[in-house]
Amino acid sequence: MSLSQLIARPAATLTATGSGRKGGRDTGRPCGRGRCLRHTATSHPTVYGGWSSRPVIVARVRPRRNAYCERAACCSAATQAPGEEESEHPPESGAQKAPGTSARAIVAFTLPALGIYLTGPFLSMVDTCFVGLGPVTQLAALMPASLTCDGALFLFSFLGTATTGLVTREVKRGKEQAQRIVATAIFIAFCIGATCSILSQTVAAEWCVRALGASDALVPDAVTYVRLRGISFFGAFVNSVANSANLGVRDSLTPFKVTALGGLLNAVLDYIFVIQLGMGIGGAALATSIAVILSLALSVRALHRKELLPPFKSLIRVPTVDQVLPFTSYFGPLFFIILNRAFSFGLLTNFAAALSVEALAAHQVIFSVFVFFALICEPVSAAAQAYLPNLLDQGKAAIVEARRVFHKLLLATTCIAASSGLIEYLLLMFGTSLFTSDATVMAQVRQIAPLMLVIQASVSLNIVSEGTLIAGKNLRLLVYMTLISMLCLVLSLTTCTYSGIGLIGIWLSYGARMVSFLIGACYALVRRGLLL
Repeated sequence: MSLSQLIARPAATLTATGSGRKGGRDTGRPCGRGRCLRHTATSHPTVYGGWSSRPVIVARVRPRRNAYCERAACCSAATQAPGEEESEHPPESGAQKAPGTSARAIVAFTLPALGIYLTGPFLSMVDTCFVGLGPVTQLAALMPASLTCDGALFLFSFLGTATTGLVTREVKRGKEQAQRIVATAIFIAFCIGATCSILSQTVAAEWCVRALGASDALVPDAVTYVRLRGISFFGAFVNSVANSANLGVRDSLTPFKVTALGGLLNAVLDYIFVIQLGMGIGGAALATSIAVILSLALSVRALHRKELLPPFKSLIRVPTVDQVLPFTSYFGPLFFIILNRAFSFGLLTNFAAALSVEALAAHQVIFSVFVFFALICEPVSAAAQAYLPNLLDQGKAAIVEARRVFHKLLLATTCIAASSGLIEYLLLMFGTSLFTSDATVMAQVRQIAPLMLVIQASVSLNIVSEGTLIAGKNLRLLVYMTLISMLCLVLSLTTCTYSGIGLIGIWLSYGARMVSFLIGACYALVRRGLLL
């Protein structure tokens, strides 16, 4: 660069102090890692090629600690010479510390998301408490009925996972790209939900509860629950996608508020329909449906205010193949994984129903408490899917930062698993009277309570490991791990059934499945360079 070119170069594009200037030479690196810059003029001699020029007015750049640019590129633009092309690879220093991955930011994201994931299981426990005040047959019927409804939502939960990952990657390109993802996800969710709502009003409801082990005495109550709750399936699917879109832009507070309001309404309506009006298991289902419709309206309103909701014409328009294609990378593997999970829960319920009505009622109590505490770690998994994709996409350049974020998530999961496992044990051991008054059911629940400590710990670690692998798109490996753990479950269930252990053998088998999956997850994370 000649002296005349140096003097003619605008001051705002000259070398920066700090990371942009090293040893009096222009390094060409951006200043300040994506932070807003404050420029002040200073005069000092500049050395090029061993020759000292006369003092030249250059720009002294200081990073501002409390303000962020809208784009990280504004800092690199301030140090880029005219005619120079921006490097395709981010600077090494910028890859080591991504904005928004501090412990405070992760905690601020995770705590509200915790309420999102816990509201559903908490309301299931509330339903169990209210229904348990009636005949034990209704409590037993609640197990196959609720598993049918939750299984339908759980089976297609990959749509929410795909929405979070795609919105996280597309929102940095602009809101129009994010709106296309949201519009496609809502259209798919509505179609699936509407189909499930129609099927729930047909003979398919009876087929499902019978397949899950409901006897002739339990089928009428179970079918009533499925049909009343099935009215709102379309709303539940769309609401799940809306919450996932908010999580994709790292906003967990808005869906938390929506979910909390819906949950509060559900609890109030449970008391009115089940206790005051004596509607029993049907009243619990109707209360859930009304709460879901309210949550849907609030979620749509929140997306509209955040400008993530596209125009109405885009929502009712059939998406093109190119718009659906990004979802297909998630659909196949995740659908298979979730299908195996739903099958494993159905298998446990079927084996429990074969024992006795009391065993099935005890299984319902244990299962509702287990799901509540297991999902406590789901926000950590959501945080992994919101913070890690952009880091893992950079490959080795950002592996140090990705490992740092994962270790923070793993530490949080360990603390949550230890505390939640202890609370779950105490609740099952000393709080069974909250769910039922039957002495036989209470005795079976207390027998299994110590085992839930180990199961809870392994499940919590599996959840955050799975979220990390999904963020890195290691879906094929997840499929292999799921197959192996499913094989362990089937072999364990067969062995325990022939041994005549009873309900505790069923949960021992599920524990074997979780431990085998955890071993595979540790191996995958070590290979990826995140665990060690």
